[in-house]
Amino acid sequence: MAKKIYSIEDLLRAESVDWAALSKDPSQLCSPLAVRYFAKDIDWTLYLLSHRSSVNEAILSYGSKYFEPKHYSLACQLGYADEAFLRLHLEDVSFKDIILFCRVSDEFLVEYLDRWKDIPNVGALFRKSKWFDEALYPQTSVILKTL
Repeated sequence: MAKKIYSIEDLLRAESVDWAALSKDPSQLCSPLAVRYFAKDIDWTLYLLSHRSSVNEAILSYGSKYFEPKHYSLACQLGYADEAFLRLHLEDVSFKDIILFCRVSDEFLVEYLDRWKDIPNVGALFRKSKWFDEALYPQTSVILKTL
């Protein structure tokens, strides 16, 4: 038997909804419109982990209004957080997560130097990062050598 995909109308008419089950089911709540309607009800941890193919800028925009710190960290770890998202939520995102998980530009790192330069063992964080390469980040590399 095929799984029922619930429409916005179905969810609005329902007496009760298992939001955890819907949040972790990648076939449900995939449209930005559905997320916009139900963002406050969605379990964002389950959603971010389960909806890898449908998370986009619009969905992050609606969802981030209900994010807790762990959700920003997850967005970074799963590769959802681009520079535009990070700029909008700079006060909420940990620069440790940005350094370790987000592919950002050299210019971004230089622009926000004051946010990361005093992180203990920041050089080690950059070395652990999967994306950082001194050749591709010349300005940041020079800064790291002076810290």
